[in-house]
Amino acid sequence: RVDPAVCSAGARARLTERWNGGFRFEVVVDKWLGGDIFELDWNDAPVSVRSAYSADIVSQTDGKTVLSLKSRWNEHHGFSFNADGAYSAPTVRCSSVTSTLLASSVKHATPWPPPPPPTPPSPPA
Repeated sequence: RVDPAVCSAGARARLTERWNGGFRFEVVVDKWLGGDIFELDWNDAPVSVRSAYSADIVSQTDGKTVLSLKSRWNEHHGFSFNADGAYSAPTVRCSSVTSTLLASSVKHATPWPPPPPPTPPSPPA
């Protein structure tokens, strides 16, 4: 199980198959939202993700792979991929596109205008 402190989507990650020079990896996601980002840190292991299913490869640099969830999950309610290299259990993190957009919109929101000044009291009659 992926630590909820680093992935609020509720995820479980596991190695599903291994062969000479590569492996297949799967991440099951409880709260699927297309566009959410998953980062896998391979701890400096030389891993190159190939064929991703139900996710798009965004980047692969410095021993990290970043994937974006597609609109639909695979038959196991998750995404998977084949990779070249020796398997090393990755550290998995995720971020929600909704919370990122919400934080961004709050950060860049136009502030409310100041309230109008109080109405002065009427002069005595």
